[in-house]
Amino acid sequence: MRLTGLLALVLLAAGCGMLDRETPEARERRQIVARDACLHDALVSNSRATLREMERMLGATGSGAGTAVMGYTRAYTDYAGLRATQMAYVDSAVNHARARGDSTRYARSALGYAPSPPELGTLEANVTTAFARDLAIVRGDTTHPCNGGNR
Repeated sequence: MRLTGLLALVLLAAGCGMLDRETPEARERRQIVARDACLHDALVSNSRATLREMERMLGATGSGAGTAVMGYTRAYTDYAGLRATQMAYVDSAVNHARARGDSTRYARSALGYAPSPPELGTLEANVTTAFARDLAIVRGDTTHPCNGGNR
């Protein structure tokens, strides 16, 4: 399910009182959201560690070819941060809100962190594609801690 579809479902469920009932499907959706929030957080943590290591090796701005690499790494880290924040709000809306109004507010906040679709051929488009690829890889990694059965 696309993230915007999930957010629409959260907003609808909050308004209809569906969050008061725990069906097997709802439990599965909650687990998927918690897992995705964990995976997004792991990706942003990894990208920040990579950025720190690159800054250590190349300096804060890099030089020559390092400038482009640093620019890409910063853009990826910024994008990962936006997506992790967005998923944290979705997770809060689905799994941690104590009242329907809280759930709705969290879901609306998540929409505010949704990155705009990038223009094809730009650095942002490349970062978006790379992030989606990396997310698919960690989702498929059965040994990743976020993919454990207790999520």
